[in-house]
Amino acid sequence: MEVKVWFCMCIFLNWILLASSYSRKLLYSVHNAIMEFDTDTHNVTVLVEHGGDYVYAMDYDYKNRFIYFPRYNTRDIVRFPYSSKNITLQTVIQSLSYPIGIAVDSTNDHLYWVDYNTHRLSRCSLNGSNRTVLSTLYHPIVIRVDVKNR
Repeated sequence: MEVKVWFCMCIFLNWILLASSYSRKLLYSVHNAIMEFDTDTHNVTVLVEHGGDYVYAMDYDYKNRFIYFPRYNTRDIVRFPYSSKNITLQTVIQSLSYPIGIAVDSTNDHLYWVDYNTHRLSRCSLNGSNRTVLSTLYHPIVIRVDVKNR
């Protein structure tokens, strides 16, 4: 009995140490920047300043480690490497109507977005190639990919 209790205590202590070694970050957008909030230290860091563009959504590509977000006023979708000290915006798609919602499917290397003005759901490869309109919807705003259930 004592061996089982000791073994369980060792596993529990190792789990606590492992869990405490991860840092938890919250990314959010304000009117002119994308910010990072560290939930452990409560520090706020400006990751990207995007001027006066409206950013209503963003998503993370877990496989390639990029944050993607649509810029409503600029009418494009851009990305930047996260977490990198050298953050440079890379344009993925230009000349959209008013992109508002975005979802990344890292498993299949797809980027989905909805356009507020044309009411379209579209998809492309993560590098911006193979752009396709999938459907027209009634006032789409937010989208998510259910990777688990495909």
